Amino acid sequence: MKRFYLFLAAFPLLFSSCSKTVTIEGRVTDASVNDIVVVTQTDTVSVSTIEADPSKVPGVLIGDVVKVEYELTEPESGVFVNSIRSLEIVSPSYYRIIAGTWTRKGINDADYYGFTLADDGSAESVNNNTLQVREWVLDGEELVLTADSVYADGNRQFSFLYHIEKLDADSLVLSNPETGLVEWACARR
Repeated sequence: MKRFYLFLAAFPLLFSSCSKTVTIEGRVTDASVNDIVVVTQTDTVSVSTIEADPSKVPGVLIGDVVKVEYELTEPESGVFVNSIRSLEIVSPSYYRIIAGTWTRKGINDADYYGFTLADDGSAESVNNNTLQVREWVLDGEELVLTADSVYADGNRQFSFLYHIEKLDADSLVLSNPETGLVEWACARR
């Protein structure tokens, strides 16, 4: 009789699914239509978005810090699948807010110069005839501006690498990564 009760107590465990809900927070390092890769302080996790409810999983960009709730399940194949249940963007990627026109004061208070960064990676200078910014690329907290410098004997192309010290809705501060000195302190125009 004791064996029968032991079997009845274990019976639900035999047929329960091998799944659990997991919540992580980390930075998105890769994103596609089917999954996202999140790096936490201790691990790298790939989470499937194939069957996700679009209202609970907003689009993410590389660099976004996200809080992800997913279900870890073991299907018949024996390979665990991480199916996303919800996603919250905790801290947006610089990509979301860097596009726009950034300027700083010139010699006179009425003068200003800077650059415009377009969503497509193109750029243009603002009130600067000798340095024509053409393109920009963002890699984490590093911004690369490619520009043509206009000389009397012709144009030369340069790339400038900057570390983003500060970026928010109203201000952009760029420093030289080698010296740490601030080279641009701009306001959004």
